[in-house]
Amino acid sequence: MTHVGLICDQTHIQPRLPQVIIGNEATLPAKSMASLRAACPPNVILLRRRSAWSNSELCAWIVQQLAHALAPYSARFQPVLLMDASRIHVASVVLRACHRAGIWVVLVPARLTWLMQPLDTHGFQRYKAHLRSQYQDARCRSAGDGDLAIGEFLPCVYSAVRAVLQGTRWAGAFSQDGFGDSQAEVSSFVKRQIGTTGPVQAPVSRPSGEQLALCFPKRMRVPAQLLWRPFETAPAPLALPSTASGSRDVARVRIALPTPREPRTRAEHRAAAIASAAATASASSGSALDGAHAAAAAGAPRVLGRTRAETRRLAALAYGGGAA
Repeated sequence: MTHVGLICDQTHIQPRLPQVIIGNEATLPAKSMASLRAACPPNVILLRRRSAWSNSELCAWIVQQLAHALAPYSARFQPVLLMDASRIHVASVVLRACHRAGIWVVLVPARLTWLMQPLDTHGFQRYKAHLRSQYQDARCRSAGDGDLAIGEFLPCVYSAVRAVLQGTRWAGAFSQDGFGDSQAEVSSFVKRQIGTTGPVQAPVSRPSGEQLALCFPKRMRVPAQLLWRPFETAPAPLALPSTASGSRDVARVRIALPTPREPRTRAEHRAAAIASAAATASASSGSALDGAHAAAAAGAPRVLGRTRAETRRLAALAYGGGAA
């Protein structure tokens, strides 16, 4: 069986987050599924599949369930999903599902989940300890030889979900791992592992391609275009809740917009050079010349596209004559 667990830093939202339990066909008999699902808590989804392993299509489906659960809070919060950089998490189908749901993705770098993933650093050990204790108690109460049927084991899992995943305030875990309050509360353990003792603050600029590649396993294609897609256009202002002093339930995050896209084609480079020359000429002359006259006065080269229509469009953009 596989439990895809979800936690967040808002205690009133945590009980609504989906907890997905996947079992294979041998573990979850088809004839028992109706009764097993009837016994599930409201936020637990029980799936019977050929294999208990997750895959990218299933991850995309879970993102949809998460978006549905978070829909009532969309006016107050911007969802940010922390995931490790495994292949099934960064598959195009998953990233597109996040984009459609309005969920921003933050990747925990490869080989660092033990240090930076809140469920790994603060959750799974307590979860497994509670599940182990419930399992042993259930075996002692069993009237048979101590082996539990699946209908007797699943309540142990539900108890661990309620007691650990829903019964814990996770804001501190996010902050200590570096995902809250501008890294002001990063734990001393994390600081020792990264070789620093002073304040830790991540830059607000967009990382370079080389820096982004460090987050992924070696020889893995980096889906940069899909990762940056939600930020290519400036989002509408987000109405965040007030951050009352002393409250640890409110995520205080610094939202940084990416820098404008650099020119990619020869035409875009020519247009950018002409626009820069026109702006310089206008600033230095202080006259009422329009953008085209200023560019000509500066000796800027003519804008040439592949077609006449493209040439006119580039000239309009470069000389301030209108939008394309």
